[in-house]
Amino acid sequence: MHTALKDVVIETGDAYFSLRNVRANRREPQMKDYFNPLPPPSTSRTPTQSQQSEAEDNNPFHNPMGPNRRADIAFLPANDDEYILLVDVTTISPLVKNLQKHTYVPGSYADVAVKGKLDKYLKHFDTISTLEAGLWFFAIETNGVLSSESKKFCQLMAEVAEAPSILQVIYQRISVAIQNSIAFQVHTALQNYTTTERNNHRHSSAAQ
Repeated sequence: MHTALKDVVIETGDAYFSLRNVRANRREPQMKDYFNPLPPPSTSRTPTQSQQSEAEDNNPFHNPMGPNRRADIAFLPANDDEYILLVDVTTISPLVKNLQKHTYVPGSYADVAVKGKLDKYLKHFDTISTLEAGLWFFAIETNGVLSSESKKFCQLMAEVAEAPSILQVIYQRISVAIQNSIAFQVHTALQNYTTTERNNHRHSSAAQ
């Protein structure tokens, strides 16, 4: 799903940013090439902080890149002196934390994902005080709802194309890509499950 989101942001961005001679580079950009690194955090920690750190390191979803962190996409202008757009994409399921219908606000989980990403980047890089590049976080929930920042990036594409009416098309294009990715995953899972069940049944019959 991450790859599907990355691909559709690249394709959609190229469709509209190319009108201003800005195109995506599929090679993941190194953050240290665009932003000043921050000094490493203090090594003095309380026992609780140390325990939390160890817990994070044992998390298989924890990204240990730190100062070597990369974004997902760089939209590069033809003129080297112009502003560069870096984009980090992420997906999140609104069902991952015991979702309760009466407390869920569409897009709220995507916004949380953006904040989590930003906090990680700000530990290692000064992503604010630069005139060379800007960092965007493009988050979407698996139900197709975009984060506030993702919507702003979509609006930017529409503004660059000087066609505000195209905004709904951009939303639909991204949402369809995510739904297609989900459908593919479900289809693959069902195929694997069916194949496994068939093989188990065959082995069981042969044993009898």
